[in-house]
Amino acid sequence: MVVLRKLERLDYTVAKVYWPIALGSMIGKAFESIIAEIMSYLTEHYQLLPKTHFKRRPERSTEDAIMILIENIHKA
Repeated sequence: MVVLRKLERLDYTVAKVYWPIALGSMIGKAFESIIAEIMSYLTEHYQLLPKTHFKRRPERSTEDAIMILIENIHKA
């Protein structure tokens, strides 16, 4: 964590005049991104999620979910 002083403050004895900034590991963030990409690929490749699951999946949107809902209502 890095603590930075806010500019143009007269009294630096008060805690409110500092900005604590957490610096994450860049290697950890890169590794997390790579693992997420691999998991997403494997999930899509092996079709591990149902076709009606739309959250954070490529080529699927809210409009697609609404269209499926409307089609199911018309069929009923």
